[in-house]
Amino acid sequence: MSEDRLTRIETSIEELVKAVAITNDSVKSLRTEVSETSATVKEVAQTATETNRSVQQLRADMAKALEGSTSYTDASFGAVVQAMDERDSEVRAEQKKTEALLQNLIDDARTDRKANKDALTAFQESFLQLVTQISARLNEIWTEVQQMRDAS
Repeated sequence: MSEDRLTRIETSIEELVKAVAITNDSVKSLRTEVSETSATVKEVAQTATETNRSVQQLRADMAKALEGSTSYTDASFGAVVQAMDERDSEVRAEQKKTEALLQNLIDDARTDRKANKDALTAFQESFLQLVTQISARLNEIWTEVQQMRDAS
């Protein structure tokens, strides 16, 4: 009868070791996902920065071109301003898309973080419960072993 108990304890310990290994794999996977999300966020921020620099450079180039020209008319100046405004609108639209994408990534990361935290908490509670059960069972076995010794 005590062989059966020892076998059950060994099985419980093996299951516990497997659960810990699965948890370690999950943590590694989550770290990889967080790193990938962080890299994507950095790329989006870099793109937004480069877009802003391009707009600033375009404006500076247009201003230099207009300063150096002595033969521009009000109509050509108006066309240049209109082109700049259109480009500015395009850039702002692109920037809004980028900001929305970035916000979605941030929201997804928060949601994932909360889900991962909840999963970790559930695992910890389950793990603690399993350890408590194993400990209680070991105490029972120890008590029975002591009783067998005392009886003999």
